[in-house]
Amino acid sequence: MSVGDPSGLVVVASFHHLWEADVAKALLGSFDIEAIILDEVQMQQRWPVMGRLAQVRLAVAPERAYRARQILEDDHSAALEEIAEVGGPAEPEEG
Repeated sequence: MSVGDPSGLVVVASFHHLWEADVAKALLGSFDIEAIILDEVQMQQRWPVMGRLAQVRLAVAPERAYRARQILEDDHSAALEEIAEVGGPAEPEEG
């Protein structure tokens, strides 16, 4: 069941942390699906008060909601194997 928003968007996922919503938004963007984090400002301003009770909602246009949910439910961990590992700073030489 979809949760609607007065803006006409459909909420496709909710998260406890803003960074989780940011990652999901970026993932949908990589599939050319524009997503909006509905509660971003409130979470940034009221995090100490709201704590883990708050939900950050991610919404898309109604016609993209089904595909967005599919993308968010799929396991994309195999894509991480294709990303080259970037080395950290060089270890100091002992001497």
